[in-house]
Amino acid sequence: MCLCCSIGGCACPLDRGLRLLARLHLGLVLLQLLLLFLSLFLGNNMYVNLYIQIYDEMLLNSMN
Repeated sequence: MCLCCSIGGCACPLDRGLRLLARLHLGLVLLQLLLLFLSLFLGNNMYVNLYIQIYDEMLLNSMN
């Protein structure tokens, strides 16, 4: 379903931009998960601690 055009399909720049942003976000999330699993298998806890700090900060910022 288009956000800014109802006839002729999704051709407006806003829809294309949102789809591109969603794909980019999904790619970044998958890359983060891959790095997390690799660090767990390799036994490097530095990445795990970094992810925990980042998510803690995100949670604190979302509560403010």
